[in-house]
Amino acid sequence: MAEFNSFIQESVDFIVQDYEQRMADSKKVCFNLLKEKGSADEFKDTISDIWKNTNQDYIKQQENDLQIMIDRANAQGKTITGNGKDYFDLVPQEKYHWAEKKYKDKVETFFERNSEALKKEYVDDEQYLADIVAKYDTDAQAAIPYYSKGKIRCYQTVSTYCGMLTNVSLTHSAWNRTLYDSEYLENDLLYLPAHNLACELCMPWQGYIYSNSGKDKRFRAKEEAIEGGIGHPNCRHCWVLYWGSWQIQSDKFDTENDKEAYNRAEKARAIKLQIRRSETDSEIYHDLGAEGKADKTDAKIQALYTELKKIGG
Repeated sequence: MAEFNSFIQESVDFIVQDYEQRMADSKKVCFNLLKEKGSADEFKDTISDIWKNTNQDYIKQQENDLQIMIDRANAQGKTITGNGKDYFDLVPQEKYHWAEKKYKDKVETFFERNSEALKKEYVDDEQYLADIVAKYDTDAQAAIPYYSKGKIRCYQTVSTYCGMLTNVSLTHSAWNRTLYDSEYLENDLLYLPAHNLACELCMPWQGYIYSNSGKDKRFRAKEEAIEGGIGHPNCRHCWVLYWGSWQIQSDKFDTENDKEAYNRAEKARAIKLQIRRSETDSEIYHDLGAEGKADKTDAKIQALYTELKKIGG
């Protein structure tokens, strides 16, 4: 049953990496056109080309494939018919497009503002451009507002945000399949498989049996687990139907060692992202002729690789 978690993680990673590559290409184009005195219209046209066809068909296919996997696990040889129901909302394509537009608006504003600044005679183009490479990430890439309890908690990059959307949509797709199967097969009991590298919010809830309706008082209602944190935006836990004790895992992955492993994995993920973005910056600095900043960035990359090795990433 760990394959559900792995399937979601691999799907999300694919989307995040795709968006990160588009972000890197956009940043390189931005500084190349600023250097070459390109126009705002030229930049907009190039950005539009980079952001065409952002894998919406892939996401829908992954949702369908995950439902088939879940359905097979739930059926246990029984026949299930019907297309299911949407108990939990899937993420519509429009939400991805909204985030992409937010990002493109930000980078286009960044380009236009700095293009105007470079027109001033007293500005040293090479020095100016080298100085704003690091500002690009905060001024342009942290573009998507993330709300919590009605307030903006932070601004995320389009890759992080759309990765989260993919995670939510895939998880909800799996949940919808199991809840439909629960009704269809008249089995009120759900099992929440435990997986390694779960966050501390989810750890206390994984590896237990729950009642779908809440009527079977031998077990906690699934809503109790959801209220406790299961199903948060980056959660990859998938309910399955409970048929017997053979499904119960001996390892609930909830020890102090498991918590430390989760923290190491999250740190490794963050370092890998820093490395990837720093490599883009290094390429831009070299293209601008800012060799001093390029050398410092290359040294930073080597230090990040050393840190990654230390934590076993």
